[in-house]
Amino acid sequence: MQVSGKPTVYIVEAFLPHGGTYMAYHLGRILRLHFNLDVVVLGSATEPAHESFVYDTPFETRPIDEADRLVGADDIFICNPSFSNHNFGLRLRGRKLMYVQGFSTFRQLDGFFDRYVAVSPFVRDFVRNVYGIETGLIAPFLPGQPEAEAPPWLEREPLSLALWLKGDFDAHPPLLNRLREHLKSLDTDLEARIPWDDAFGAATVRRSHKEMLRFLGTKRYVLTLSVCEGFGLVPMEAMRMGACVMGLDGFGGRAYMGTHNGCFMAYPRLGDLARQMAEALTDNALAMRLATAGQTTAREYTYERFVAAWIEEFHRFGL
Repeated sequence: MQVSGKPTVYIVEAFLPHGGTYMAYHLGRILRLHFNLDVVVLGSATEPAHESFVYDTPFETRPIDEADRLVGADDIFICNPSFSNHNFGLRLRGRKLMYVQGFSTFRQLDGFFDRYVAVSPFVRDFVRNVYGIETGLIAPFLPGQPEAEAPPWLEREPLSLALWLKGDFDAHPPLLNRLREHLKSLDTDLEARIPWDDAFGAATVRRSHKEMLRFLGTKRYVLTLSVCEGFGLVPMEAMRMGACVMGLDGFGGRAYMGTHNGCFMAYPRLGDLARQMAEALTDNALAMRLATAGQTTAREYTYERFVAAWIEEFHRFGL
């Protein structure tokens, strides 16, 4: 499918300080730098949240309610599935592409886009099984090389642990309380020695992306209790920072989480997770082996791989 003229690219909420919208920003960056297209960000965030991520390519911003007027028949419209409630697929002209980075961020998927690309095999299968829509598959990337600043695993505080959980961080979540009960039944002394209060540092304190990575890199262990993840960037970033990552696979995390590079279990098997955790928390050799393998896995998700995959995808999209 060829366009009749040079299109403008419109991206929804690319400056919101979230991992998914940051990936959408980088789609715009690829289209600007590799295809020489003008990019406009539609949304409520009128400028980048520089304290959260690094944005090195500036884009014009316009209010999202101007989308119907601005997007022309030859233009390209890119949107994450979390904005499905706007029904852009039915409303807008132009060629519409959705990078489907989750499966629990929308009540129903906007099923009227021209092309869908999933972030993980689980999301791809979810979209196919529920909506009968076939998608491409492109995993996200991990920016920079901050792991070079992280201390070696043995130099980190014994049993130091960070918790990752999407949602309300102000109160200890019931999932964590139940997991601690399972751990206590296995090893009361072990559960008591874990500094649980410090584990919430990454969640309760609003940090820049760089600060969050630095925090994760000071811990021997990172525990993820996010039940639903399209992919799960933070657990993978913890892997890259050299932590032994443990927890729920979030379903989408199965793309990179395995028994060889962490302690992972499907929701809601907290008892089985506790048994795996108890072993890694009391066996430094095992934990270091898992952390090393996890770091090797995480390093495969480079920006160069992401760019190459999307350039190929955009060519298929007619550019």
